[in-house]
Amino acid sequence: MKRLIPTLLAVVILAAGFFYAKSQDFFREPPIEKLPLVEMQLNQVESIYLKLEDDELRMTRAGEEEWKLEDNPTYPLDSKRVEDWLVELLVATDNGMIDESPGSLSEFGLEPPVLELGIKLSDNTEQSIQVGNEMPVRGNHYLLKSDDPKLYRLENETKKALFRDRLYFTDKNVLSLDLTKIHAVEYTLGDQSWRLERQGDENSSFNAPWKINGYDRKYTDISSILGQTMYMSTDELPLSVSDMNMEGAHLQIVVEEYVDGELTEHVVVGEVKDDEKVLVWEVGKYWGYMITIDDLERLFLTGLEAIEEAAAEQENAEEKSD
Repeated sequence: MKRLIPTLLAVVILAAGFFYAKSQDFFREPPIEKLPLVEMQLNQVESIYLKLEDDELRMTRAGEEEWKLEDNPTYPLDSKRVEDWLVELLVATDNGMIDESPGSLSEFGLEPPVLELGIKLSDNTEQSIQVGNEMPVRGNHYLLKSDDPKLYRLENETKKALFRDRLYFTDKNVLSLDLTKIHAVEYTLGDQSWRLERQGDENSSFNAPWKINGYDRKYTDISSILGQTMYMSTDELPLSVSDMNMEGAHLQIVVEEYVDGELTEHVVVGEVKDDEKVLVWEVGKYWGYMITIDDLERLFLTGLEAIEEAAAEQENAEEKSD
């Protein structure tokens, strides 16, 4: 027993030492210091450039929360999406420093870089980041920041959020209207048509009564028709329709909107291009959008179903009154 005492004491001392070290975080790696990719305020950014593997985009501020594309073709931009992207850039950080003096950058895919983005601020200063190859430990890429010689790592999710393609920033909506200002929608497909109209003038509540082909409807009954019309969008880049005319049009949608107290018409026409898509554009505008036939048929059928439902309700009401 006496011979076991030194062994037991050693075990107790080792256990005490282990728990003490654990309590003091001796075994825990120090936290990674993550620093912002850029230093800016949102309203300071005047221009943005993105160099992707197969494309390059340059966007400039055109007004308060308004942006335009500088590169050809100058697709219309979704300015809200650009503003949201700037927020992503503002909060983005690196994933820790790798090397204070990396030496040759070519081995990291940074000379030249695989990806690059930059911003120009209102004081004419510029900031940029460059992204290189994926690191041996997957999920991170090599990163350089402007005016900083150190080599950093960038998480893959951050890279994906920042390096968006042209389609991502493009406004893909056929119409860009204020839903609350819509007075009427008229849809003609072949020899069939329907008309949805809000009752009253510009000052009428959006929840005011509506009529579809003369039948009374509540806003809740027809809201999906308005939604499908206003948010009709494509999943492709727009196409130039400057040389198109209405002779080949297979459908027409007319939207009446109040602008400064006056009714303004937006005429949208569509030409079938293949078994799945229709090229749709607003007359007088430069860009057209490929919309699926299913989406356009669904909108038209939603209107017809609303008419059938309203007619059935009116017939039942008349039978009860008799």
